Formats: sequence, structure tokens, C-alpha cells
Amino acid sequence: MRTPVMFLVAWASVTGLAAADENWLELKTANFAVISNSGERTARKTASEFEQVRAAYGKVWPWTQKAQGTPVVVLALRNEETFRRWAPGFFEGKGEFHWVSGSAFGADRHYLMLRTDSRPADIEVTPNYNLYRSYVGMLLSNGLGRALPPWLWNGLGEVLGNTMVHDDEILIGRPVPWQFRGFVENSRMPLRRILVAQNDPSLSKDAETRAQYDTQTYILVHYLLFGDHGAHSSKLARFLKLWQGGSPHDQALAEAFGDLGALEGALPGYSTSKILTYATLKTETKVGGVISTRVVAPAEILGVQAGVHVAMGRTAEAQKSIFEARAIDAAYPGSYDAEGLLGDRERDEARALAAYSRAADLGSTSRHSHYRAAQLSWKPQLDAPTLLAIQGRLERAIEIDGAYADAHSFLAQILSEEGRAQDARAAAERAIGLEPGRSHHRVALGRVLLSLDRGDEAREAGQIGLQLAEDAGERANAEQFLLSLEQHLRFVKMKAGIDAKNACQGGDAATCTRILPDLERDCEARDVESCLYLGWLHLSGGGVSKDEVKAARCFQQACDAGDQQACVERAWILTRAEVGANDKKEAVASLESLCDGGFVPACTRLALVHVARPGAAARARAKSLLARACTGGDGEACQMAKGLR
Repeated sequence: MRTPVMFLVAWASVTGLAAADENWLELKTANFAVISNSGERTARKTASEFEQVRAAYGKVWPWTQKAQGTPVVVLALRNEETFRRWAPGFFEGKGEFHWVSGSAFGADRHYLMLRTDSRPADIEVTPNYNLYRSYVGMLLSNGLGRALPPWLWNGLGEVLGNTMVHDDEILIGRPVPWQFRGFVENSRMPLRRILVAQNDPSLSKDAETRAQYDTQTYILVHYLLFGDHGAHSSKLARFLKLWQGGSPHDQALAEAFGDLGALEGALPGYSTSKILTYATLKTETKVGGVISTRVVAPAEILGVQAGVHVAMGRTAEAQKSIFEARAIDAAYPGSYDAEGLLGDRERDEARALAAYSRAADLGSTSRHSHYRAAQLSWKPQLDAPTLLAIQGRLERAIEIDGAYADAHSFLAQILSEEGRAQDARAAAERAIGLEPGRSHHRVALGRVLLSLDRGDEAREAGQIGLQLAEDAGERANAEQFLLSLEQHLRFVKMKAGIDAKNACQGGDAATCTRILPDLERDCEARDVESCLYLGWLHLSGGGVSKDEVKAARCFQQACDAGDQQACVERAWILTRAEVGANDKKEAVASLESLCDGGFVPACTRLALVHVARPGAAARARAKSLLARACTGGDGEACQMAKGLR
């Protein structure tokens, strides 16, 4: 049974090679690139259908119209033989599963693949179900300021993936028979486990558990959206508003849904209901059409195919396609785009840098290649010409795609290092505007604000970055920035209190040079304050050249004079600086000794060292150290321990 879409809109308002005889075309629309060997008519129909689906999601959630992310390439393949070449892994498992579509997520592009010759006759489920499900997930990941909890993100993809485009209407969320059947016939996990599942290993390692989770999130979200003719959609809207407002998960659940037991009890009856509703929309007549059409050369098709193979983990096939592309046209940049991706996948930075740089120099139109060529070229304390070259790579990436948030974010760092702090701030804010839910953009803004001496705003940006962190690496990045921020502000305060150094404080390099001998003399005389001040000057580059090694030496002198905090600062620098393995090992040992001796700030820094290391053992060690520091009275450690999962 169909039902008007009004309640769904109300919910949303609170908030998306070739054989010799093959001819390949690329059609570009506002939001998709369609590459096909099925003829122009079929390619145009495919492009129109995907634009209609995006427009439908835009009516439901207006923010998806602005949601940006990795470029989407739709591969409309004419038959099974073509599909097997592009996605061989789909056909290697046991059984007789009839593949007609699939997706692959690459670092540079997301690929949505479908066969155009054989479309299932099931009138209840779109043959593009898997593709639309993936696309919904991409929109949800890129358009919100805070990532949705897994149950809602997964459930919305499962439900709204069944979007069907007809000549005069679009059907959204039509019931998927096997989902309802699976809920009734199979065992079920408690609703509480479904709601709190976060990086549950069994969901990725056990296929049966994963299928069970998908089915239960499907039924839950379908009920909340469409059950009782949309009567519960306002509760889902309430949850989303609370969640995006920063409420903790349990609090948002309780305030929006009340008794979870009652919600859980309603689902079995809903799953066997004889009358189920879904949403309908009128087909959009003003959806943007095809912007450009062109014939794609064989070497380019092979380059795209290599990228798909890399995204699917088919490294041998990717390498073969790269070689074949170069045999046809050695100057075509696409084969180097793909080789860079292959180098990244195999963690071969030298190969990746060489390939991305070659692709960029040959005129690649891949935003990712220019970005990675810049990123892999960076190292601390680069000279001005090298920074300018990196800036050029990033500006080219942005020229290709002005909505490329990562390029704006990294450009902010480069501009800041060039002394262009205001321009850097604009770049960081642009990145946040494009991807408000990404942690590292917030931290990038924090670093720029710190360079502008806007300490409170920098702290706020870093704290938001910590709240948005989705994994251990992002948390470590935000935590280390906040720690260095507090260190910086402490030294700034110390510096401000030394009247005799006011000129140096103002950035007068000549004055700093003049007073350096006095500072160095006092430091040699074991004056702790002078050693700490010198260390800060060399660490921040305030009026003198930035030199972490000299900074560490100054802190060592203060340490030798009995200042334990200076001992911690010296060791902390060495754990992050480009020094030898023995120096890093000695620095960690120093932090261990200080921590074991009861100096709790050393325990906090040592915890951050372990947070940045891979593996469960390092994570457990970090938790233990933060607990010790928290017990010892370090408030920062207590806050970090709460966010460490």
C-alpha cells in the first residue's frame, strides 16, 4: 500500500579490457559520471535514473543536495562477460548467485556497477537495490555534522535502497520480502544489542550475524518510518534532532522512543502485517540532464578498470590493466593514477609518490592523484619552494573539484606553514563547510587558529574534533593537538610575564637574536625558566628558526636542573621528531621512568604514545596509563580516558 510522503519530509526537515568491438562512452551529469559499453540510449537512461533517485532523496532530506564526497562513477555494463572482467571476485564464490549489480569503494572514486542486459523481473525490489543502498550510505556519511549511530545508518540504507523509478512516480522504501521473511523465520538478537553495536567484530567476521543485523535494522527503521502510516516517524525525527544536537546515544534513545521494550515488542507484529506502507514521489521533470558525452579511449577504460580492481583488492588484475593501458598509450595519466592507488594499497609510499607525481605531471584529471602527490611530498620544515610546489598540487586538486574537502584542509596547513594564516583559516573553514562531520578538518582549523593566537577558539575546534573522532587515529590526532595547545598556551603565558622579552614576544627577530645569548647563558647556569623559554622559542619558531632538536636540548637542561615537566616535554618532542630509533626508545623509557616515579603528566604523554600504536595491547596499555594519571589528579587524563574505547 502506498502512502503520501508528507510524514517522511517532516522527519527530514530536522536535519545524503575491452574486447576489440566494444565502444565505450562517458556521460556526465551534475552528480554522476556514467561509463558504459551498452550504447548511448542505455547510458542516458541509466544517468537519468540515478539523477532521479538523488533528486528523490533531496526531497526527503534537503541537505543531501549539498552533500559532497568521493566522486561516483556508474558503470553500466552490457552483459555478464563484461561484468566478469570488471568484477571477477563476484563470480568466484560457491553457489549460483545471479549477480546483476555491485559496488566498490576506492580512495579516489566510488564505483556502482550494473548489468544492462539482464534485469530481474521482481516488481517489488529494484535491481539496483545494492547500488542505491550503498549510495544512501554515502549521502548519510557526507551530509551530517555528526555520524549517525550504526543501527540508523545501516537501517536507512537497507530501507531506502529499495527506490524504484517509474515514468511518473518514484517509490521509496517499498517492503523487501526477504527482509520481512528473515525477521520472522530466523532467530533475533535483543534490540539493545542492535542499538549499541559499534565496531562489533562479529558483524564483520560472521556472515550469519551480519545478515541478522541487517534484517533487524531494516525492520526497525522501516517500522519507524512507515509503521502505522508514519505515526512513528516523528519519534525518529526527534531522535535525529537530539543526536545531531550532541546528546549521548542512550539519552537520545530514551527521550525520543521512551520504553524500548514496547518498541521491541511491536516489531514482530509489524513484520507479519498484511498491509505495509511506503512513500511515493512524483518523478522530477526538471532533474539536470547530461552535461557532456564523449567516447572513452581504450587506454582510459583500462585505467578505470585498474582503479576498480584496486578498490576490490584484485591487485594482479589491476597490475595487468595498468600494463595493458601503457602498451596502448604510455603518456596516458590514468594508468599512473591506478598505480598510485596500488602503491597506497600495498603501503609502498615511494611507489605511490612516484606514480601520483607522474600522473599529475601528465595532466591527470583525478583530484586524488594531485592531493596524494602533495601529501606524500610533505615533511616537517620544508623550504619555501617545496611548500609552494605542494600548494600548487593542492590548488590543482581543488580546481578539478572545488568540493574536495581534504584538499582544502591540507591546503590550510600548507598556507599556515607559509605564514599565510588568514588564507589558511579560510581554507580550513571551507573544508568544514563541505564536511562538517569530519574530525581532522576541525583539528586543522584549530592549528590555524593557534597560529593566529586565538587560543580559546583553537581549543574549541580541537574539542569538537575529538567529539567527532570515529577511530583511534582520529582520536590520537585530536588528543595530541589539544595537549600541544595547552603546552603552547602555558608557554605563551610564561612568555607574556617576562617584560624584558616583550620585543621578542612581539615577533621581532632582531630583538630575539639579541637576547638569545642572555637566555642561553642563564639556561647554562641552570635557570629553569630561561631554559623553558628557550625551548619554547625553538619549538614554536617564535622569532628564531624552528628547531625541535634545540628545543629538546633546552628542555633537557631544565630537566637536569630538576624540573620534571621539562623532562616530559623533552621526551615528548623526541617521540614525535625525526630522530633515530635509539633516541625515540630512550625518550619512551624516560617517560616510563617518570610515570613509574609518580609524575602523572608523564603517564598521560606515555598513554598518547601507545594510543598512536596499532594493536589491542597498545590500546590496553594506554587505558591503564590514563587511569593511573586520572587517579593521580590529571584532569586531562580523565577526559581522555572517557573518550578512549
